[in-house]
Amino acid sequence: EHLFDRSAAPALLGRYFANAVEGAGAAPLALPAQHERLEGALAFEWRLYDDGEMPGWFAARPSTMEWHGTVDLGADGGAVLRLDASSPTEVYVAGQLVVAAGGANATPVDRMLAEVTGVVPILVRTRRPADDNVEYWKLRLLWRTDGGGWTAVGAYAPPLT
Repeated sequence: EHLFDRSAAPALLGRYFANAVEGAGAAPLALPAQHERLEGALAFEWRLYDDGEMPGWFAARPSTMEWHGTVDLGADGGAVLRLDASSPTEVYVAGQLVVAAGGANATPVDRMLAEVTGVVPILVRTRRPADDNVEYWKLRLLWRTDGGGWTAVGAYAPPLT
């Protein structure tokens, strides 16, 4: 697990499985992944005609992908996250499922984490079914910034005080 560290670029450990894996809840899957890498942000939008073929380890159909590490939600509470995914996706923060959304024609879902503060574990898991869209795949996990905009999860931390 790559812990949040202000001295280095924030990142989550991405693990890619070339099959559908069920269960596990808020714990990372206890299986060897086909591919692992650090992701500075969860903001993917892939189109076959614009981006070409995906690497075999990245979002194969069927497949399971997960990213885990920590995120700093600050001391005041009230962080807001947005999940925008074309495949079923779950987000666990501090060991609790905070949002499950995604799928064909899904719209972005916002969630306020009113009671969660400090540096906490986060795990994001998505599954692409065998019949998922072959030409398009999207996953964005964003946090509302102080200015009201959105920033990708890997880069999220409140301003230093």
